[in-house]
Amino acid sequence: MHRTVFLALCAVASLIYGQPASYEEWLRNATKVTGGKPGLFDPRNPYDRLPPMGADPAFECGWRKAAWAYAQKLQPHQPNLHAVFDALQLSTCNMTLQATGYRPAPAAALRTFGLPRHADATNTFYVAVDGDDQHPGSLAQPFRTIERALHATRSVQGPGTIVLRAGTHFLDATLHLATADNGLTIQNYNGEEAIVSGAQTLQDLKWTAVHTGSAQHWKRLDNECLASPMAQVGVVAGAEECFATCRANSSCLAWTFFSSESVHTARHGRCLHSGTATSPASRSSDFYPERGCVSGALETDNLNVWVADLSQVQGGPPAEISGLRVDGGRAWQARYPNANLELDLFPTGWINGKTQWFGLMHGEEPETNIVVDSPDRGFEQDEFQNYVLGIGGTCLSFTPPEGYWCSSNTSGGGAFTYRIPAGLVYSDTLLPNSPKYQNVTDAIIQAWRPGHWASWMFLADGWHPENKSFTWSSGGFQGARGSNNGQEWFIQNVMAELDSPNEYYYDKSSHKLYFFYNATAGTAPPTTLQATKLKVYISAVASQQDPIKGVSIKGLTFRDGAATFLDPHGMPSGGDWALQRTALLFFEGTEGVTVDGCTLIRNDGVGMMVSGYNRDTTFSNNEVVWNGDSALAGWGYSDGIDGTNGEQPRHTTIYNNFIHEIGHFEKQSSMWFQAITAQSNITNNIFFNGPRALINFNDGFGGANNLENNLLINSCRESSDHGPINSWDRQPFLTKINNGSSSLIPAYNRIHHNFAVANYGADGGCFDTDDGSSWYMVDHNFFIFGGHKSDFNGHNKRSHSNINVYPSVYGPRCVMVPLPDPKLGHDWDEAYSNCTCILATAGETYLDLGNCPKDVMAQDLTIILGSNKLYAPQAKVTVKCQRDYTLDEWQAAGFDKGTTVQDSPSVQQIVEMGRQLLGW
Repeated sequence: MHRTVFLALCAVASLIYGQPASYEEWLRNATKVTGGKPGLFDPRNPYDRLPPMGADPAFECGWRKAAWAYAQKLQPHQPNLHAVFDALQLSTCNMTLQATGYRPAPAAALRTFGLPRHADATNTFYVAVDGDDQHPGSLAQPFRTIERALHATRSVQGPGTIVLRAGTHFLDATLHLATADNGLTIQNYNGEEAIVSGAQTLQDLKWTAVHTGSAQHWKRLDNECLASPMAQVGVVAGAEECFATCRANSSCLAWTFFSSESVHTARHGRCLHSGTATSPASRSSDFYPERGCVSGALETDNLNVWVADLSQVQGGPPAEISGLRVDGGRAWQARYPNANLELDLFPTGWINGKTQWFGLMHGEEPETNIVVDSPDRGFEQDEFQNYVLGIGGTCLSFTPPEGYWCSSNTSGGGAFTYRIPAGLVYSDTLLPNSPKYQNVTDAIIQAWRPGHWASWMFLADGWHPENKSFTWSSGGFQGARGSNNGQEWFIQNVMAELDSPNEYYYDKSSHKLYFFYNATAGTAPPTTLQATKLKVYISAVASQQDPIKGVSIKGLTFRDGAATFLDPHGMPSGGDWALQRTALLFFEGTEGVTVDGCTLIRNDGVGMMVSGYNRDTTFSNNEVVWNGDSALAGWGYSDGIDGTNGEQPRHTTIYNNFIHEIGHFEKQSSMWFQAITAQSNITNNIFFNGPRALINFNDGFGGANNLENNLLINSCRESSDHGPINSWDRQPFLTKINNGSSSLIPAYNRIHHNFAVANYGADGGCFDTDDGSSWYMVDHNFFIFGGHKSDFNGHNKRSHSNINVYPSVYGPRCVMVPLPDPKLGHDWDEAYSNCTCILATAGETYLDLGNCPKDVMAQDLTIILGSNKLYAPQAKVTVKCQRDYTLDEWQAAGFDKGTTVQDSPSVQQIVEMGRQLLGW
């Protein structure tokens, strides 16, 4: 294996995520714990965690093979199931698709439907790309546009049906459905691939070459040192000065500065030059990894940049181009650092250098602060008791300008009132091309919130070259948890950064589109492209009193929706999420809506949303892929603490969906997100490859959610402090869901029979029950690398009959539970019983109890324990409760009856346990 560029974020990240200080150390560890297959992990990504030391090296391929078998059981008719095989990297485990017996399902397997039973020649209308809106809309003489067909269905008695033939159907405007469209079906014809796009076609483009030769540019490299012979300049003030001395020296082609974070203390402050040219292809040998090094290199690239005038395009020149499609693929706005928007993960494409952030956009306190004293949850916990709300002031970033995190009374892990920086200071080392910047007031800054809990986007409408700074008047509302500073960041939509394939820049004033076409220099781009335009394709909006009923959307492909990350966002409830109340397919005030067998591909905002009053919506058999934001979301309304008005999504079914590759723009995104939503049924889905949690419960509103028979892998690929499933419950709500009367106590939720893996940065376990999370029955799950977590004043999380393999809950342990307050009684007990837990090393922690009384033997602990099967080398485990206990000592104190410990099982035995549990 060639030396790979290794980027560790910082010493803290090294401690938290287990990242070693050098690539050589990483390679030794990776080879050991993976049985000689380090290629399963990316040493550049600090969130791509290695399995725990002491785990059987064969297990890494063992669980991946088991997950593939389970995927085939769940969705044998999924045409693109091979994407799971690729995500599991099973070729590295010496497997081939053919050897597994896999036979791909036909492409039309999930998108072939007959017409509804009520459909006949009088109420069914066909649309074809070569049709004519003057036709009658029959199969033989179809309409050309969906809008014309919708108008026709409204002129007939009873429900209408619109059937789309093969090809791409372009929408000029959003389709707005109303109660007049009750019972409407929009579907494809007999399995044909009917595509709906809201993009604007840019055709008959005349391209002129701008730069089709070689060009040089400076590239900054954090945590890398030059390996080639160097001349020593001496001690300088910082990386900025080192870069300046290199640029002033015509023979200097690369430089390195050793900061105070370097492990080589004797080199701190040293600046080194090199006259050896580097290139992207040779960088892995020209540099070696070392934390604390800051380097730069003058690289030579071959450019293929062209320009086209859009002044005369059909439909008029676009007002803006937030997204561009080329031969169906995604291009992206010119940016620095360069990155492939779809394929590259953090840290590629992010500036990691120390950055000064300044100012606060709207201060740090709300204008109005509300605390509801009654009713409250004082009867069940000592935190998250009251409904709190901040309005105005610091919350002016949000729409509406109110939320839990704008309150002066927030609580929980790292809690403080929301605030957001107003600008940043850059330098020539952070932005090497900045001396060439001109009129960059449409630039966009994207940044990670510290801790990688969310990513922010700012419209940098203030550029101040005189002091090298950017300011902004909007943005930062893409996450509900603010901060005084950002972390890693990049800049986009800047002409001077147009230097990498698939990048573009659109000059709105001149209507000129500049594009770096990914082809041999001198090859012009295609004469037809698509610019994203519409953000919402279908909007079905009515009311609880008079809802839209029975709409079905089947077998269609929706693509190329425009980005919404700079659109207004709100704080849905007490979780960390912020969200825009919009989606490509948007439903509010509906009953019985079905979206079945559809594909959503390369859309830049939220895929589908149920908002406000919705009942019995079904999202089934859909694939969502290469999505810019969350795939599916539910977000209701409440009257403050009172959620009894019914204005929420209820009984939503998310069944047999195949969702992967999301969060290309907004990193705080999930396959399914819900807030002020209850009674969701999430079953038989395959979710994988996301930057944060795959399923997110933003609050405990109402409860009665069911999460069953899902495969959840590769979450938190660019972040941590999360799991494949995540929940919060900081904000109380009155509902009638539990027992029919108004109560702050929700119905139990059930999480069962899932195959979930807490790999990458999912250090909160397979189910990260964060601040206040309560009322969960968690049973019969096969949890890899995740244990039972209960943290920050939650309760009533009852785990039983689960298998936890090499678990981690912020460190290796089966269970981490701060005990509920004994004064509350046993109605609020946590529980871990009849579970199987397999630990990696002898003496590892089985049970870690916080809030333990000093004299534990005299206490009746508020946790249900017993009949667990523990496995560890030498049959040794530890219980932590004020002090360390062996299992024998713990049981002698009267706890955990029936729990046993045995020596470690083999990989084959572990996999067989999972197979017996889930049946693949």
